[in-house]
Amino acid sequence: MSRRLKFALILFLAISLGSLVLSEVELPKGEPGLPPSLTYPMGTSLDGENMVTLNAEAVWDTVLFGLLSGAITTVITSLSSLAVYGRFRVRGVLVRLADAVNSLPRLPFLLVLALILGTPTGSGIAMNFFLTALVVSLTGVGQFMRQGIEFFETDQTFRSLREVGIVLRRRARFVVTRMGITFYLPAFVDGITAFTGIGVVGGVGDPLYPTLTTLLNVAASFLYLWWIFLVPALFRALLLVSVLILADEVRKNVKVN
Repeated sequence: MSRRLKFALILFLAISLGSLVLSEVELPKGEPGLPPSLTYPMGTSLDGENMVTLNAEAVWDTVLFGLLSGAITTVITSLSSLAVYGRFRVRGVLVRLADAVNSLPRLPFLLVLALILGTPTGSGIAMNFFLTALVVSLTGVGQFMRQGIEFFETDQTFRSLREVGIVLRRRARFVVTRMGITFYLPAFVDGITAFTGIGVVGGVGDPLYPTLTTLLNVAASFLYLWWIFLVPALFRALLLVSVLILADEVRKNVKVN
C-alpha cells in the first residue's frame, strides 16, 4: 500500500467517522454569529448552533449522499453493461438511452427535474434526500455506461441470462472488485459534485439532511461571518481530494484477477 493511498484512506475515514461521532454529541449552544473561540472552536451559526455539530452533520450527510449515489450508479451501470454487451434485444435501447442522457446539459436537466419532483420554498427547492440521490445517479449513469461496456473481456458475449448468471457465480470476486475500482469511487465524487451544482445554483436540498452545500448556501448572504462558509468549504475540499486520491491509487495498486 503506497503512502498516498494510506494518507487518503486515513483522511477519508477520519473525516467521515469523526463527523459521524461528533454529529451525535450534544455540544453547547451560544449567541448567534459568535466567532471561533476556546468555547466554540468553529464559532456559532446564525441560530446560535454550535458549528462543530453543524459541520459534522453536514459532512456525514454529504458522505452518505456520495455513498448512495455511488452505489446506485454502480449497480445500474453494471447491469446495463451486461445487457449492452450481451446479445439481448434491450442492448440497442440502452445504448440509445445512454447517448440521449449524455447529450442533455446535466445541470439544467437536474434543475428541471427538481422543480417537478421537489417543492419550491421561495429561497430554494426542497427535495427528498434519497430521491435526489436517485435522480442525480440516473442522470449521470450514461457517462459510466460507455466504460461499462469494457467491464468484461472483449471476446465475451452472452446469449441468455443463464450464461450471465454462470459467469457472475464463477467470477463473483472479480466482478465485485472490478465494479468498485472502475465505477464506485468516481461515481461517489460525481454524485457529490452534481449535488453541489444544483444546490448552489438552484438551492436544492432536504431540510432534514443538511449537507455542506446547504451550509455554503446559507453562508452566501453572510460572507463577513467567514467561519460559516470557510470551514464547510475546507471540509468539502478535503473530502473530495481524499476520495479522488483513493480512486487513483486503488486503480494503480489493486490488481484484479
